[in-house]
Amino acid sequence: MRPYRWLVFLFFLLVLARPSAFAGRDDSEILSQLQKRSSEFMTAMLGGNGHTVQSDLLPHLRPTLNPETARIFFGDLLIRGGGLEEVGLPVMERMETGEVCALVPVRLRRYSIAARITFEQFTPRAKISGFVMDEWDQDTEAVVRDDRGSSLPVDIPVYVVPETIRRIPVDIPAGEVLLKGELVLPATAGEAVPVPCALLLQGLGSYDEDMTVGRAKPFRDLALGMASRGVAALRIETPDRSAAESFGPDVFYDLEDYRLEPARLALEWLHERPEVDAEKTTIVGHGLGGFLAPVLAERTNAQRVVMLSPWPVPVSLWIESRAYEYLRSPAVTNNEMREVWQQTLEQSIALREGSLDSTASIFEIAAPVWKDLERLDPARTIVSGAFRSRLYFPSDDSLGMRANAEEWMEVVADVSSAARVDFVMDVNGLFADADPESENPLDAFAASNMNEALVREITDFARTGRLPVL
Repeated sequence: MRPYRWLVFLFFLLVLARPSAFAGRDDSEILSQLQKRSSEFMTAMLGGNGHTVQSDLLPHLRPTLNPETARIFFGDLLIRGGGLEEVGLPVMERMETGEVCALVPVRLRRYSIAARITFEQFTPRAKISGFVMDEWDQDTEAVVRDDRGSSLPVDIPVYVVPETIRRIPVDIPAGEVLLKGELVLPATAGEAVPVPCALLLQGLGSYDEDMTVGRAKPFRDLALGMASRGVAALRIETPDRSAAESFGPDVFYDLEDYRLEPARLALEWLHERPEVDAEKTTIVGHGLGGFLAPVLAERTNAQRVVMLSPWPVPVSLWIESRAYEYLRSPAVTNNEMREVWQQTLEQSIALREGSLDSTASIFEIAAPVWKDLERLDPARTIVSGAFRSRLYFPSDDSLGMRANAEEWMEVVADVSSAARVDFVMDVNGLFADADPESENPLDAFAASNMNEALVREITDFARTGRLPVL
């Protein structure tokens, strides 16, 4: 055998004899690169530079962690946490599934948290397939886990009785878009025994049908809870999640395209189901969905409306208040983030004055949508409408919830026989059980179930249409 062939043969013998040595070195390099990428990703998100790391995300995460939505989420986190002190060195873990988990400690002045970033595979250029926030214990340098012990979604709530409901995946045509979601029916519902029904509308942003935020799934909890108590509930993902390309920066769309017409078609589809009683229809909306619920009820003759933290009227006031909150907070020190919020403030003023550029966007949503929203007055629709309304606000005042509620109470005070404003104690902005007095900034997005008493109240209102006696 020629000498060079002996060398090649010897090399392969060494590789076969000591695979762990070579693999270990490669593993270490890959882990180091993923560690660096996870730290850079978190630093960009906290600094309001989410646009620089969008290519790191798998497509299903981009709507939820788009730069504008992320800027609001992490801005809230910084304000509640008293400002950023440092992003620590990520702790890496290879999973049996082949994924890689990076726990990125983030030290805030009032608290410490950790971002749990999951990479889809063990390669240097792997995409991010998962992202949740956890509590971080600085003393033990470990994630503080609850008794569920993982980043999986929170469990089905105890107030849901699975054997009493039927869950039906749905695809609802809305023009060229298929709206994916789920219809949950009481097991006893049928053509001979139609039941009251509800349509659930999410807030601003691109959401799945559960309105998933981190590990919390408030609309899943609400729909299953309502069906367990005798009310059919339909929830669908937002149109900009079903067909993101239809709502891009170079595409013209207005409020009808963005939310109202898809919601109307979904309700029309629901009313065609033989198991539901269209004469007992409730529209439940959160945030933007709450703002639009009375408008949709007026168009579709729905009999009841539930509004969870609806935006104030006009919407420019909501944008303006959010911008001022960030600009006035000493916790938001990043100059680029402050410049973006200053621009948002100026856009809200232009919106209110009718001079917003039609090519502009606010929170990555086109100006025509905001102009349509500014012209709406759902508060007056409540006063003049033929439906009954319940408005709920969390007791947490950190995001101006009480100010929103006071705006609404001024309008509906004279129609107390048809509307009612309530505060829900000890819940966060998603109406999930939480301690509003806690200094933990993650309590704003706590991984817990939707409040049971609230689910019961909403369901009873959807069934009977009766408002509590004051």
